[in-house]
Amino acid sequence: MQATAKLSIIIPVHGAGEYIGGVIGDIRSQIIKNWECIIVVRGSADKANKAISKLIEGDDRFKLLYSETEGIGPAYNLGLENATGRYIAFGNSGCKYDDTYFEKIYNAAFRNKADLAIGGMTYLSRPSKKLHLLEPDLITKLSIEDKLFKKKTIRENGISFADIPYGSELAFYIDFCLKAETIFGCRDAQLRFREVPAAGDGLTQIQPDQKAFSSAFRALEKAQKAVDRKFRESKDALADPIAEKELKNDYERFKSALYSFFAEDICLDRFYRQLWQTDSSLLDTVDEKLSELKTKVFPHEWSDMVSRESRDFAFRDDEMPDREALTSIPRITFAISGPDDSKTLNTIIEGIYLQDSPQFEILLEEGLRDIVDEYWANKLNFRTIVTQDDNFRNTAYGQCHSKYIWFIDKPVYFSCSIVRRMYNFMESNAGVLFVTAPLYRRTEIGTEALLSNSVAFFPEYAAQKIRTSFNQLDLTWENKLISVTKLDAMSDPFILGDTETLTRYYLYSRFSKNSDLGIITDYTEEEVLGRVKSIPVKLLWKSKIKKEAQFLKGLEARTIEKDTFRIKRRKLRDALIRYLTLKVIYPFVYLVNRIRPVDPKKVIFVEPAKLEIDGNLQYMMQTVERLEKYSIKQMILGRKMLRVREQIRSEIRFVKEVATARYLFTAEALGTICGFNKRKGTTAVQLWHGCGAFKQFGYSTADYIFGGDMKAKLAYPGYKNMDLITVSAPEVIWAYEEAMGYRGTDVVKATGICRTDVFYDEDYLRSARERVHELAPGAAGRKIILYAPTFRGRIKRAKGPDRLDIREMKDALGDEYFLLIKHHPFVKVPPIIPEDCADFAMDVSVTANIDDLISCADICISDYSSLVFEYSLFERPLIFFAYDLEEYDEWRGFYYDYEELTPGPIVYTTEEIIKYIQNIETEFDRDEIIRFREKFMCACDGHATERILETIGIDTKAGGKK
Repeated sequence: MQATAKLSIIIPVHGAGEYIGGVIGDIRSQIIKNWECIIVVRGSADKANKAISKLIEGDDRFKLLYSETEGIGPAYNLGLENATGRYIAFGNSGCKYDDTYFEKIYNAAFRNKADLAIGGMTYLSRPSKKLHLLEPDLITKLSIEDKLFKKKTIRENGISFADIPYGSELAFYIDFCLKAETIFGCRDAQLRFREVPAAGDGLTQIQPDQKAFSSAFRALEKAQKAVDRKFRESKDALADPIAEKELKNDYERFKSALYSFFAEDICLDRFYRQLWQTDSSLLDTVDEKLSELKTKVFPHEWSDMVSRESRDFAFRDDEMPDREALTSIPRITFAISGPDDSKTLNTIIEGIYLQDSPQFEILLEEGLRDIVDEYWANKLNFRTIVTQDDNFRNTAYGQCHSKYIWFIDKPVYFSCSIVRRMYNFMESNAGVLFVTAPLYRRTEIGTEALLSNSVAFFPEYAAQKIRTSFNQLDLTWENKLISVTKLDAMSDPFILGDTETLTRYYLYSRFSKNSDLGIITDYTEEEVLGRVKSIPVKLLWKSKIKKEAQFLKGLEARTIEKDTFRIKRRKLRDALIRYLTLKVIYPFVYLVNRIRPVDPKKVIFVEPAKLEIDGNLQYMMQTVERLEKYSIKQMILGRKMLRVREQIRSEIRFVKEVATARYLFTAEALGTICGFNKRKGTTAVQLWHGCGAFKQFGYSTADYIFGGDMKAKLAYPGYKNMDLITVSAPEVIWAYEEAMGYRGTDVVKATGICRTDVFYDEDYLRSARERVHELAPGAAGRKIILYAPTFRGRIKRAKGPDRLDIREMKDALGDEYFLLIKHHPFVKVPPIIPEDCADFAMDVSVTANIDDLISCADICISDYSSLVFEYSLFERPLIFFAYDLEEYDEWRGFYYDYEELTPGPIVYTTEEIIKYIQNIETEFDRDEIIRFREKFMCACDGHATERILETIGIDTKAGGKK
């Protein structure tokens, strides 16, 4: 296990932990690597310790911890204290993860530098969604199980779970969102939930009492105050009346959504729907709070909520129904004729009363009355009936008062919302006699589908197929909700035996199957098959399972292919063009044109990526021009910047010229010539644009997200055919040999970097300062702070970092300093400087030359850019604003340990930058900069250009070739 994991999954367990095994199995099967799972046992640990320890034995990726209290908040906090992951996931025993779930949601979070990633969301699927306040749509996803939280954001803001009976997750989520800067929706990461019994040793439900309800309301009030505070802060920062109005609208919409959620999900679903477990005083409190919340919710949202809640019980917004009202008109009748085991029977009844669908009645066969606890038997909706004519089902049907009936004879263990979901599914499939769901059975590690029964729910049998014999695999009563109205339309609906009756229903009635649900029972494969009369079904059901697995595998493959067809087609096109040009056309053009002799005076300066020549290449070209002995050709290839046809034409022209050139200079990767071997008469020089060795590139990044595939890099080497690669010091030769593929050669030499020669020219330094002051008049008379960060993300979609708080810097440093911002050339849309900071800061990314800025800056703030090496030549203060150091390291990697390499403070906030600058006289260590310069820049002594030319055989003093 590595010291720092990518992902920490925290799972609290209460009770015996009987159903944690399924989650452990899911996590073990994850494609993503380098994760840890922290299981926190709440309260009494004896029984759970034995079961869980056995499941995780020998796998050190799992940690087993114990929380002294039973509260969920302290358990989460204990997990957070011990988590090493970059991102945190919270789960429970009911979570069901497919093997790609965490890979999808982690990559969505990491690649988009998100503080929060939300699974299953489509409306936040654009990268780097910045929020000045919460979006109301986020309220629909207030659960924490389907999200990834950045640990750094949690710890830096001191966010934790409150030790309250109910509402700690809500408060934590709202608090985190208000601190988050980037929220990203990952549509493809869909979290599912397994059916886990509500009663017995399953997921223990929070007792719906006054204490729990009061704590939930305190959590709401805390969240409300935090949102109000965030609104005021955001409002104070705005100067535009239109933007302020939009902010106000978002604020009002968010508050309405929050109150609506609380009314529906907390007051109704979590408390009022548990009215069979509560006392009348709590119901009065909930009713009172609902009336209060109604005044704070937009009318249309309240109406939508009422319509949703009215489906399965008689909820009205003006008066909440009490137990007597719900009992008088039940929606579902549970007709129970077994089992005759007291413990199992009471567990079944408890599971019914734990349901969040409260409008029901129970009809119990009179012979079982003595083994039922008095607690249940005294309920208003509990009745016993005497079986007539030895036909319990017919008797129960005749005495039920509800719309639907559910027969129970064998053990069935209800998950907490299965009844409501079955009811709603039945309501949405009007006209059917019954709805049925797959059977699941309990195992040592959770629940699993009964394979024989599952065949009846394969897609080919999901629709009504009257004569399919495989419906015989679903001749059980405990997984069916039946319409009483449809039974009324039948003559003698229960005249036949159990198996014959269900066979009749399947043959002659309409039905519906819901394979997304699951009914947990004690049925075995033998019991299911024992009801099957058809010999072919008994013989073929296993082969059907194999065929279905093959079908689903093929369907998944076809779905992926369909979803990615356009991407694959584009990649195929690009790959074909790349192969034909680099491996066929360009080598052929070179072969044809190398028939001509080398022109001893031809020197080519090629720019592969940009639309103009600058930096090292420009400086070297000007030097060679002054020799007046060579014919110089400038060639712009426009890689990724020109249209494909235009780019190919420019590269063909370049290959023709290279075939007869004496010298070739480039300052970037040059894949155009990777498909052939350059003739010996041509000398190629790589004037790499950076100094030192900081962030990795080339072959060194093959194992990182940024770098891509090593196989592709080897197939199209971007640094092939070089005779000289120039670097700034002997110390970094190894890094360039590794990055460019020249290990064991004498190609990489510490000649110095030609562009740095200007820093030893007093005339240049004086004119550079004049140019900067002319460009930025506000800098005159003040010290200059240069902020020059590198880009984030991939080159095509490069983004500039925006964590620097310019207003905060202006307030603290504006009288003495002026801020110049130079983003990387790959950044097309840099972050905007606030209008009220124009007298303090200026973006010169396009207008200023980086060498001019380095020469003039009194202080340089960077992160992972190699310009810090050049800047060290001036022995001035360097600040490293590396707020995303961990992410960047995993994204791209460094040649040296970052903390040991940097000759200045590493800071993570604007406040730290300001504090250092205010105390710079005592904080700045010039000797540290000097040691850094001597190690990484010793060959940059003002004579690098001359040294490079002499190395390749050009005498700069004589003005010609040796």
